Amino acid sequence: MLNEQFQDLRILHPSAWPIVPRLLCGLGACLVVMLCSGFFYAKSDWQAQNIEARKEIELKDAYKTKLQQVTNMNLDGLHKQKTQAGLYVAVLENQLSGKAEMGALLSDINQAGVGRGLQFELFKPRQVSIKDYYAELPIDIKVVGTYHDMGGFASDIANLSRIVTFNNMQLSVGKDGLLVLDAVMKTFRYLDTDELMAQRKVDDVKKQRIVFVPTLVEPKNFIPFAYGGKTQLDPYNPAKFSTSFAKGQPRSGNLQVNSQPSQHMPSPKENVESYSLDEIKLVGVIQKSGVHYALLQADKSLFQVKVGDVVGKNRGVITRIGEHEMAIKEVIANAAGTLIERKAKLELQEKSQ
Repeated sequence: MLNEQFQDLRILHPSAWPIVPRLLCGLGACLVVMLCSGFFYAKSDWQAQNIEARKEIELKDAYKTKLQQVTNMNLDGLHKQKTQAGLYVAVLENQLSGKAEMGALLSDINQAGVGRGLQFELFKPRQVSIKDYYAELPIDIKVVGTYHDMGGFASDIANLSRIVTFNNMQLSVGKDGLLVLDAVMKTFRYLDTDELMAQRKVDDVKKQRIVFVPTLVEPKNFIPFAYGGKTQLDPYNPAKFSTSFAKGQPRSGNLQVNSQPSQHMPSPKENVESYSLDEIKLVGVIQKSGVHYALLQADKSLFQVKVGDVVGKNRGVITRIGEHEMAIKEVIANAAGTLIERKAKLELQEKSQ
């Protein structure tokens, strides 16, 4: 009877088919629709799976390449380099003082300057600056002394057992002819336990990142500076330029010094130039025909000068004569040997007293 339901189906309309063929036809149509829908929905997943599969192959190749690089590395050489770096760090740490030793180190620095005859006008430690592995202490200093004494002071600092450096050095000439050194000295110490713990907490907060590790360079052997210029000429000594200015002509530059003798001087004016400014006193000011004249006393001699005359061993030119003071401009040389101008002033003796 089942076979009779499948007979003559081609000549019948599907709506006139028996129940079994109609059920099988509907079931087949549902299967076709399901297969087509599944194919279209799964197509995007298949494409993503193919992409991930290709990435997997690339990652495997990269892993093999890096594994080969690690295999080719000289691990023994890296271990030796690490040990060598530890030795370098130990040598440098031995030159760092502890927190408790900083007071003694500051005293040694001060005594080194005093021992050389220098006068400290400023010795001011700043706030300690904490670095990654050490602490830095800047010290502002201002010392007064001679050229050779400062050279010896620098040599003594270089021979200290701890690391002390000079920074931002400025050298100038004071009023009394001595040199004035303004500088920032820096000394260093290692961190104590509490500071190390605080530093590690800060490092833990920072994000980890891959950094380039440079090749270690062996630290150079430090040779302490030994000052040996005590027997040489002091470049700041005015006597060095006495020959150059004997005829009133500077050695270099465009500066000109008026060395012509004044016509009003009653005595030889060379006597005024044979005294230093420290030996000359301004004892009076007079006026003749609208021109101011200064009365100078050196030793037991009295001299009368006016603006434009030359006085002192440095052949300073008088630029102004006031009621209570006299201004002088001298031509001297700095440490590089370049001629520069320096202004000086003599006050009336009665006013200064």
